[in-house]
Amino acid sequence: AIASATDTSRRAWKRLRGFLEGATDLEQGKTGRKLWRLVEMLEENHRVVGMASERVVESVLSLRNFARLDEAERKSADLNDGVTSTLSLVQHRVKHGIDVAMELGDLAPILCYPNQLNQVFMNLLTNAIDAVEELPEGERRITVRTWMEGAQACVQVSDNGPGVPDKVRDRIFDPGFTTKGVGVGTGLGLAICYNIVRKHDGELELETRPGEGATFTVRLPAGE
Repeated sequence: AIASATDTSRRAWKRLRGFLEGATDLEQGKTGRKLWRLVEMLEENHRVVGMASERVVESVLSLRNFARLDEAERKSADLNDGVTSTLSLVQHRVKHGIDVAMELGDLAPILCYPNQLNQVFMNLLTNAIDAVEELPEGERRITVRTWMEGAQACVQVSDNGPGVPDKVRDRIFDPGFTTKGVGVGTGLGLAICYNIVRKHDGELELETRPGEGATFTVRLPAGE
């Protein structure tokens, strides 16, 4: 509906401009100049509305793909689609001063609950964003990689934040445990991620060193 309305508006303004260009008597005089300025203002406004409409449509499609509300059963899916859709939903957080590198390889499809895995990707991405936000602008980096490793499809999210302290590393997937401040994290995100990945017969791994960032890797068995 949004795209249709925008297209109708575009065609209407094109016809109006054509009419005015053919009305030579309006080329002269103060009234004619004012009318043309008004038309140019309306055209610029239409251009902005059109761009906003395209972003709305893209966001709705990404949200639909992220939620996969029509898929309550296991489906064959490409994890790259889920990663891409999830990243588009957090663009409002990464577009200001965070460098996100995407290195997506060719993945074999896997039989999975796509909406649940998208929740995993969302949690890993938001955790990475939280980890680098306190770094100086220009030094905040997140890398998202996907690749095949034997019969496993792998998704990896890395950041260059402060990392996870050694003394709490073994508890990172425990329900209720969080390294974030009071009122910031619930401590349930990574525990839920771990359970979802295990439900898919996969593995969720953490590599980290204090001061050198953290890398979370999801490994899932491929196959339809």
